[in-house]
Amino acid sequence: MRYDLRSLYEYYVDIYRTERSDQVKRNYKYNFEKYVLRFIGEEDIRTLLPSVVNVIVGDMTGKGQTTINSVYNDLVFIFRNAYMDGILDKDVSKAIRKPKAKKDKPRRALTSKEREAVISVAQTKRKYYAYLLMILCGCRPSEAFDVETEDFDFEKETVHIRGTKTATSDRVIPCPRIILSIAEKSPYGPLTVSETGLKVSKECQVRIWKSFWTDCHKYLGGSMYRNAPREPYPFGKDLTAYNLRHEYCTELARKGIDIRITQRLMGHASPEMTLRVYTNLNQEDLDTEDVRRVINNLHHLQD
Repeated sequence: MRYDLRSLYEYYVDIYRTERSDQVKRNYKYNFEKYVLRFIGEEDIRTLLPSVVNVIVGDMTGKGQTTINSVYNDLVFIFRNAYMDGILDKDVSKAIRKPKAKKDKPRRALTSKEREAVISVAQTKRKYYAYLLMILCGCRPSEAFDVETEDFDFEKETVHIRGTKTATSDRVIPCPRIILSIAEKSPYGPLTVSETGLKVSKECQVRIWKSFWTDCHKYLGGSMYRNAPREPYPFGKDLTAYNLRHEYCTELARKGIDIRITQRLMGHASPEMTLRVYTNLNQEDLDTEDVRRVINNLHHLQD
């Protein structure tokens, strides 16, 4: 009997990863397909040498830590279970090396002009609506593209975010009227769809962000050459879709929202995560009249 890697992956996920949501399974399978299965998915696991697997996985060096972890953990998971089921004579999972991830640069807060561009441009096309959910509701990209019109409660002015990452990530949160008005006019089904009217796949999300970034660049007066953005870039070249989720949390910090409330709105497992990663205040936040007033009155607190 032949035991190819692709079939074993699907078999073991169905049996042992029942606690994963369908969205998480899709995300993990996307990474595993992209970095492993398309190269050796049809190979019999009994003929796969650890050296070959390490060459394939080694090409992931420099990718994000989350992506590397998902692929590495699933590889170890498959080989270990194949050994326990007697398909392999020995457990070779320990011979698989985890590639080094790139060091993530801290995500910065958006400038006021960048924030204005995101909110304005995101309303112009249905394929951009997810970015409104990220910057105004704090959604993760996968959550934002998964929101459907049925998830909105127009009387209570809330939206149900179908979280997938932690026990607290599935949440119902207040929704700004700017998004509610869009949802009221949208047909049932996904709020955000591709240009062909289909639900946005993870691969398509990359293309949509590139298009959105270019439109924000033009909105802020950036120039183009042969349909490509040209320097200087008024909309930061370093910005990614995830910056918009960070911006939501940072804006809550600016407004003085309690960190425990922010944690729940973000769907974090702990307030430490909220404090450590997402409150990326910038220079504009430090140089305000409110800050100056507090600093000028500090000596009164010591009396």
